[in-house]
Amino acid sequence: MGIINHLHLSFLMKPLSLIAFVLMVSLPLHSQNRLESKIDSLIAHANYQQAIELIHSQATKSILLQNKEAEALMGSGKLIEAENILVKLSSDDPFTKAITQNNLGYLDLLKGRYDLAQDHLEKARDGLKESGKDNSKEGAKCFANLSLLYWSTGKFNQAEENGLIALQVRQT
Repeated sequence: MGIINHLHLSFLMKPLSLIAFVLMVSLPLHSQNRLESKIDSLIAHANYQQAIELIHSQATKSILLQNKEAEALMGSGKLIEAENILVKLSSDDPFTKAITQNNLGYLDLLKGRYDLAQDHLEKARDGLKESGKDNSKEGAKCFANLSLLYWSTGKFNQAEENGLIALQVRQT
């Protein structure tokens, strides 16, 4: 319930946004390994502190784990801490870079910085396409975030289009 407390009430009242939000937090957990699956599950169930503790218990934190830590921090409303992690991440891998861009976009969306959110989310979408992973769980998150962004800025046709893509990706 933590992330819901930090979202705008108007966001929760918009049906398409709510669908995209539910899609994002209730994605089936098909991560590449058990640790990522466990962290994804904790985040999906709003157990943000437990997710952060599990990440901190690792000897080394990959860029993907640091992104998951930022997701947990955003869910718990610690936007500045999440941003401090995300701005330090750098990768030459288009997929990993896209995950970071998606999280930066979502962070900007939460902060009401729609211009920056759009830039980050479009870069994430392009990076996911470039890496051939736009049909992955991360691709669905990106399209759901784009849907939220477009809905929040009154671009309802684009919101619907991206929301439907997110749903289609999750159904495959």
